[in-house]
Amino acid sequence: MNFRLINYIKNNEKLRNSNIYVIGHSLGGMLAPKIAESSSEINGIAMIAANARPLQDIITYQMEYLMQLDGDLNEIEKENLAIVGKAIDLSKSDT
Repeated sequence: MNFRLINYIKNNEKLRNSNIYVIGHSLGGMLAPKIAESSSEINGIAMIAANARPLQDIITYQMEYLMQLDGDLNEIEKENLAIVGKAIDLSKSDT
């Protein structure tokens, strides 16, 4: 990862003794622990509205929600959800 901001903080006379925190919202909140683990200079994280479930478990739910905003699902939307569901199941399988 590119840590230019961390380098800037650590090399800046006024900031060099500051603690550094990663703040992530939604998907960024899910990534915050991974980002923080990649640098010993990061002192902590804040996860704001991060998903509690794995991303592949919420994709179908989010797609269905968005497709229903204009009313009931049409046949094409139902087919697309089924295809995405199969792809997600494949991504979770051991084969």
